Amino acid sequence: MSRMSPDEERERAVLDSWKEIATHLQREVRTVQRWEKNEALPVRRHLHQQRGTVFAYRDEIDAWLQSRTARQASSPLLEKGADHSRKLPWWPAALLLGFLGLGAWLVIPARLSKAELPPQASRQRLLVLPFSSGPGSDPGSALDEELLRGLHEELILRLGALAEPSLAVIGHSSALRLAGLGRELEAPVGEFAFDQLLEGTLVPTEDGLQVQASLRQAGTEELLWKGVFELAQPASSANASSLAAAIAARLAGDHFAAEPFSEYLATRHRASAEPEAYAAWLRGRYLWHKGTGAGFAASLEHFHEALAIDPDYVAAHVGVANANALLGRYGYRPAHEVFPRAKIAALRALALDPDCALAHAALGVVAFYYEWDFERAAVEFQTAIAGAPGVAFPHHVYAHFLSSLGLHDEALQAVRRAQELEPLWSLVVSDTAWFYYRARRYDEALEASRRALQIEPDLYAALACEVASLRRLGKEQEAWVSMRAWLDRRGDLVRVPGATVVDPREALRNTRLWQRQMVEARSKQTFVPPFSQVFSLVELDRTDELLDWLEEGLRQRDRIAILMNVHPNLDPYRDDPRFQRMVGEVGFPADARQLLAAASLKRD
Repeated sequence: MSRMSPDEERERAVLDSWKEIATHLQREVRTVQRWEKNEALPVRRHLHQQRGTVFAYRDEIDAWLQSRTARQASSPLLEKGADHSRKLPWWPAALLLGFLGLGAWLVIPARLSKAELPPQASRQRLLVLPFSSGPGSDPGSALDEELLRGLHEELILRLGALAEPSLAVIGHSSALRLAGLGRELEAPVGEFAFDQLLEGTLVPTEDGLQVQASLRQAGTEELLWKGVFELAQPASSANASSLAAAIAARLAGDHFAAEPFSEYLATRHRASAEPEAYAAWLRGRYLWHKGTGAGFAASLEHFHEALAIDPDYVAAHVGVANANALLGRYGYRPAHEVFPRAKIAALRALALDPDCALAHAALGVVAFYYEWDFERAAVEFQTAIAGAPGVAFPHHVYAHFLSSLGLHDEALQAVRRAQELEPLWSLVVSDTAWFYYRARRYDEALEASRRALQIEPDLYAALACEVASLRRLGKEQEAWVSMRAWLDRRGDLVRVPGATVVDPREALRNTRLWQRQMVEARSKQTFVPPFSQVFSLVELDRTDELLDWLEEGLRQRDRIAILMNVHPNLDPYRDDPRFQRMVGEVGFPADARQLLAAASLKRD
């Protein structure tokens, strides 16, 4: 029998109608259409035709079905006929989105697969929804937008600082995404669950604004607490801080019976007395929360604007510090350009307010990634967590630190706390996948990477971890299915030479060669971190070139340096004398747990 050509193999692998897909799965057309909508069945569309037609790749459908079958076997939530969903009350999502300017960025799959979610956290979880403007207000005004945005940010920060260990307040990024789901939101389980929700309305009065806040039980809508607050004219955005403080303090005393606030939020420097500075800070925070390089960079403009108005504004100095720190940590800017700026801003914030937890977190990032001062980094991270236990960012960066030192169990424990607070921030979920990967726990890395892709389908870091985990598990065909779908969705599949070969290993290698070419071309036009250079060379048998870029990474103080001891993709190079010499240059601690203990004593 003659072997079919790659094009013939490809043609036979396509199911080119709903009927063919349904027949292949032995289900009715309506069933597979529902699966495509609710369970991410990989169905594609011919967008160039006047009438919409669909098609699917047979191997993608088979891989999806195998995954679904495995989940059904392990989860009672998917038993046939079972319905464990709870509908939440309808909030005016369109109005909220109008206030917040969120747009398509907030959209995530409306119904997340229950089987892929981890067990529910033990803490009571509070979701703070963005407050809305009531009748008689002008929802399009900049005043309303800034006031509502500031109120939401401040409420989460202040309630997250309550001295109540049994309470977890869902962070700002995740709260906005949940609010954006509107009436499509299905009360989720696991890390996406929340037990109570706080919502409110601002209603204009003759003397100013009346704020009506209420706390309800999720699912049942039972009213747990209600408060009415008056806000005198002029109702500026700077009022958000004092208003949030009043709401949080009364809610803490009436319902949670908690101590008011930690030192982190008791600082008198949190809100600027200048309304324009506070409004600029809010715009910067909104962009920072996007979690992208463009967002971090754009946020700096607004933080600097706030400081030009109010040079002693601690929160704006913290914004500058953390935006620069993350631009360096994720390789968006050269380390020598951004980490020194982050340190200067963090030290200025601490000079004004020694208890500012997020400034300590920024100093920890600088000490860890740029200065390789591991003990100082441990002290700063531990100080930040002690000062702001209800804020996700310190837990998140501390998890990176622990993972890079090989303390994988401790890293996963730290990032679980960050995920509990920010369950829908794709950066946290994607990084969690890589922590599992570095720990050689590839099944869990695969699960976590797929959760991140549910939240942010275009997040390449999560896709890369999914593909790498599948390959470590010996699932080359499934790895190529995922990579091919990614390339196809972006219109890049036709650009990859050799993408139509039958052997998935060869197809993946061809993709790696193409990606290397793209990195080389991009580096001639803009900054490409040594991290990307190194990992574009992995598996291409170009050891000397890879080690050259690794040396360049050490010279530039790139993040690749602190991953040398733990990243599985670098395992083939560990016996090379050049690699061993570079590990010694970084100066990893001989006993990481002893270092943490010493840092704890030093902090105390």
